[in-house]
Amino acid sequence: RNMTKARKVLNLDKILVATDLSPRAERAIARAAHLADEHEATLTVLHVLTEAVGDEARIRQVALKVEKDLRLKVKELSRRYEISVSIQVATGSPFLEIIRRARGEEVDIILVGAHGAQFIKDLLVGTTAEKIARKGDRPVLVVKRSVRGPYRSVLVPTDFSEQSGQALELAMRIAPRSKYYLLHAYQGIEGQLWRAGFAKSEILRYRRQIARQSREQMKRLIRRMGLRGKSIV
Repeated sequence: RNMTKARKVLNLDKILVATDLSPRAERAIARAAHLADEHEATLTVLHVLTEAVGDEARIRQVALKVEKDLRLKVKELSRRYEISVSIQVATGSPFLEIIRRARGEEVDIILVGAHGAQFIKDLLVGTTAEKIARKGDRPVLVVKRSVRGPYRSVLVPTDFSEQSGQALELAMRIAPRSKYYLLHAYQGIEGQLWRAGFAKSEILRYRRQIARQSREQMKRLIRRMGLRGKSIV
């Protein structure tokens, strides 16, 4: 369902972006800065060193270098955005430290960069982003593309569960002025009905009933979220 946001704007107040200093993380930092400027939010840029870097002296040396590089990046972004930024360099397990810092600072969202062309596959097989999303208690936005302005068109799949409602609510906070396309895909049992010998008319009646129930659930969701529908997908 193609929808426009109601007048109420749900701002983000605290944003954390985790960087591994890779090009993909650069895109995540840029998007985080854009969101921070758009929402007048505070931004934390976090890099986590692992113990593999070396002994304590070596870790301190690398941490100072990373902090200096990140300050230069923040200074560059400050020419484009009016943002309040803090830089943190920590040591430990990346996903655990990101979760801990995000929880301690009560951030509204964590941003991370996508892992290349197969980022969806990577997300599902144990990357840092997947671990943060699965084991943490903060929403995670995986950034794939370079920033070209605010998000203008958002697709939100829904199964009408509490979790998918929370996903829609978060999307509305991230991009309050976007158009929203709310999509529900239902899986019927028509194949089983065919094999069981049901008549075609009965199967069509079942299909129409499921579609009608889904449309009613969609309408209730739209009313509950304070959105007004325009057309059915």
